[in-house]
Amino acid sequence: MENKVSVWKNSVNYGLIAGILMIALSLILWLTGMMENKFLGYISYLILAVAMFMGSVNYRDKFNEGYLSYGEGFKTGFFVTLIAAVLSLIYSYAFFNFIDPDFIGTILAKSEEAILEANPNISDADLERALSMSAKFTSATMLSVFGFIFTIIFGVIISAIVAIFTKKENTSMA
Repeated sequence: MENKVSVWKNSVNYGLIAGILMIALSLILWLTGMMENKFLGYISYLILAVAMFMGSVNYRDKFNEGYLSYGEGFKTGFFVTLIAAVLSLIYSYAFFNFIDPDFIGTILAKSEEAILEANPNISDADLERALSMSAKFTSATMLSVFGFIFTIIFGVIISAIVAIFTKKENTSMA
């Protein structure tokens, strides 16, 4: 086992693949006007899960003599998530600032509509406060950071599940 590859090194390729596919999906949804379809957005997490699974199986079968502990499987999934989340963070920031800078304005306009629909008798001052608060959390930076954090959180959960299915303990006594 002198040519052992680390979990990190194995995970980088799968994280890059997952990140690129998640960005491609986002662009496709944007170009087709389906970006607000939350169900289709969840496909990103399916992409992440498949990349984790493939990365774990690749590490187990090619670099770890056919064995994979739960911890190694979890680490593989986490590192795949980390790489994909960093790529998504960079893409999101670029998207909100350069590709479609009007997207945030659209989100804020829809927030205003939702507030007025839920409370048609809201005072102008209360509406202004609500919109001001929404604007603070709907900046390019905040949306990108929140996307990164949610990807990490969901990635950890998915990684914990995927590791259950990819682990293969070495039960032989060496």
